[in-house]
Amino acid sequence: MKGFEIVTPISLNTYWKVIDLDTRAAGRVLLQARTGADVLLSVAPGISYFTLKSGTSLALELEGGQISVARGSELLTNGTFTGSADGWTMDLADWTYNANAVDKDQDGVTTLYQAFASVAGEIYELIYTLSGAGWVAGVTPSIGGTSGTKQAAIGTYTECIKAADATGLIFTPDNTSRFTIDTISVKKLSRAKLFAYAAAPVTLEVIVQQ
Repeated sequence: MKGFEIVTPISLNTYWKVIDLDTRAAGRVLLQARTGADVLLSVAPGISYFTLKSGTSLALELEGGQISVARGSELLTNGTFTGSADGWTMDLADWTYNANAVDKDQDGVTTLYQAFASVAGEIYELIYTLSGAGWVAGVTPSIGGTSGTKQAAIGTYTECIKAADATGLIFTPDNTSRFTIDTISVKKLSRAKLFAYAAAPVTLEVIVQQ
C-alpha cells in the first residue's frame, strides 16, 4: 500500500482561500468536508466551481503532480504602518493614524487606498488584521476593481482575489463602522491550481497519498 500523509486541516469561511500543499508530489489528494457548510472548489476565485457537499469527500488524481503555490514579493509599501501612514491615501476626516496602525474612527465611507500595478486576470493573496475595542462592522477590500468579502468581526483574514484592472488595493468601510486595521500584505500568486470557499466556517480535511 502506498504511503499517505494527513495534512493540517484548512479552515474556510466566507472568502476564497488557496489550497497550498507546499511542494508535495502526490498520486492522489483526498479532500473531505466532514461537518459544517458545503465547500466550493475552483481553479480561480469566484468563477465556475465544483460543490463538495458537507459530509462527503473528493479524490483528485494528480499522478505525481503538485498542488503548490508560489508567492511573489510584497507589493505594498508600509503595510505595517511603521512610524507613519506613508504610502497610503486616506481622508483624515474619517481615518486617523495611530501607533503603527490606522483607525476608522469617524462616520464616513471614504476609502483607505494604496496604488500598485495590479494586473487583470492575476490572482492576489491579501492578508490583513482588524481589531479595536469599540469595533463596529464592517469593511470590504478590493484588488484591481474586484471586491472581496465584507468583514464584520475582528480577526486576521487571508483572501484570494482575481484582479480586473490596475487600480490596486482599496478598503471601503461602512458609514458608521469603527475599527483598527494593520499588518496588510498583498502578494501575487503563481502556480495556484485550486481554491476553496465556504458560506460558513468549516474545516476542509486533506489527505495526500504518494
